[in-house]
Amino acid sequence: HEDSQAQFSLIRLLTIAGVIVVGLLAVGFSTWLLRSITRPLAALVETLMSVAQGRYNSVVDVSRDDEIGKAMQGLQSTQTRMGFEVAETIRQSNEMTRVKIALDNVSTGVMIADADRNIIYVNNSVQRILKAAEADLKAVLPTFNADKLVGESIDQFHKNPAHQKGLLAGLVKPVTAQLTIGARRMQVIANPVTNANGERLGSVAEWLDRTEELNAAEREARLAAEKLRIKIGLDSSSTAMMISDVDRVIVYANAAAFKIMQ
Repeated sequence: HEDSQAQFSLIRLLTIAGVIVVGLLAVGFSTWLLRSITRPLAALVETLMSVAQGRYNSVVDVSRDDEIGKAMQGLQSTQTRMGFEVAETIRQSNEMTRVKIALDNVSTGVMIADADRNIIYVNNSVQRILKAAEADLKAVLPTFNADKLVGESIDQFHKNPAHQKGLLAGLVKPVTAQLTIGARRMQVIANPVTNANGERLGSVAEWLDRTEELNAAEREARLAAEKLRIKIGLDSSSTAMMISDVDRVIVYANAAAFKIMQ
């Protein structure tokens, strides 16, 4: 009886020990399994947060060959692609900024409109040109505001917007137009803007206020015509006439004067 009791106690202890060992093994395996999953997932989440914050240089462990490893490989590809795309976007943005700064400061008035003829950009020169002409422009365009050009339609500068719409829609080469708005006389050179595929994006216009230039040319023309009439009158006069400059050098003598001196 005592031997049976001892054997039973031994079996019970071994069973309890076995259960404890199995339990410890199960706990250890669960801990290992949990860590093997949670650590990569934590790294995955950390990398995703870095990407979301604009950092694309995180080290991604792609050594695993399971589903988590595939997810990490996909994340690495996404991170690399987004890094290149963001770098290219920044490069293009910097390039456009340089172009805008250059356009802002050129002496030529530049205005850019989109495909719907809405003004999306004006440089400092065109603002100065149209601001100086604002009073004259308001005489025929009461709602014109040189300080609020962006967002407005370029149709406002044309008496026949439908004609301008058709002209710009078919624009394939530079077109020069002379605009008379009130007392102002403007020259506008329009060019199409297209992308690499030839798709129409809008148009760019160079503005030049030629009011003073043309008015001066007309004054010169009138003065020249008046001088010509006077000269014709003097030439045909029967009275001898002679004109000298301040140094007493003869600069003109009519036919009658030559006749007397012969």
